[in-house]
Amino acid sequence: MLETVIFYLLFISQIGLFSYYFPKQLHQRMQFVIGAYPPEQYPKLYPKKVDEYHAFHRRYWRLNQMLMLAGILILSVIMILQVNVLNDDFALIPWAYFMVQFIPLFMLEFSEFNQIKQMREHDTRSKRTAQLSSKGVFDYLSMGEVIMTALFFIGAAGIALIVDNPDFPNKIEDVGAVFVLLGTNLFFFGMSYWTMRVRKFDPYQAPEDRDKVILTTLKSALYTSIGLSIFMAATVLLDANNMDYLMPSLISLYCQGIAFATLMMMLRNLDINKINFEVYRASPEQNIAKSVQQ
Repeated sequence: MLETVIFYLLFISQIGLFSYYFPKQLHQRMQFVIGAYPPEQYPKLYPKKVDEYHAFHRRYWRLNQMLMLAGILILSVIMILQVNVLNDDFALIPWAYFMVQFIPLFMLEFSEFNQIKQMREHDTRSKRTAQLSSKGVFDYLSMGEVIMTALFFIGAAGIALIVDNPDFPNKIEDVGAVFVLLGTNLFFFGMSYWTMRVRKFDPYQAPEDRDKVILTTLKSALYTSIGLSIFMAATVLLDANNMDYLMPSLISLYCQGIAFATLMMMLRNLDINKINFEVYRASPEQNIAKSVQQ
């Protein structure tokens, strides 16, 4: 009974965090930017008509509201029908819902990609600065953080290979899981290194803001790697001790932990009030052209 209540509470937390709290924070962030830095004064920030941004903000918020209602409906059905949530197969439910919850965030990322692409197309400056980062990984991360991440991976791999798992007596699956974890880590850090080395996407972005983006990307990869290691070790230990009934709760907790750490860090590191928006102000040439048109 206690395990069922724990799952209910975790699923409620998952609904509230990722279909209300964080979407609300991001929606308010977008609304604040367009209000505090209007297109008339900061035209370089808006390659599209301002109405299109307002329409996208409404769609983003409404979609999250619909997903929140869907989550409440799912939980209500589970409780009314008294579905047995202490089942290893049921672990797919919180995971699948989490993936659906992130659809608005994927929309946001895709919209930002198109936004920056159009900003580059509208950049009419005769001389552009294709600045590459000359900094290394340890200019953003400490040696201790990197060593800690490696130790978590080694610990998780050791647990997977040493602990006897009745489901996988020949260890082949455990070895495969270690290689999957290794490949996932290499992918995350490869993407982070690429972000650090390629020229800046936003043609106007201030160097200090680019550093913040790189730091956030590297930290996200770090936290995700540690979270994956902990999750892998926990699943092995649950299987070995015949505690598979806790897997749905573990999945929900894992999803929330990773997403909370990365999104919270993004909101903190990329604080709107500390971003240099002056780089998006109208240039003297644009001001002259606007005066002539008036």
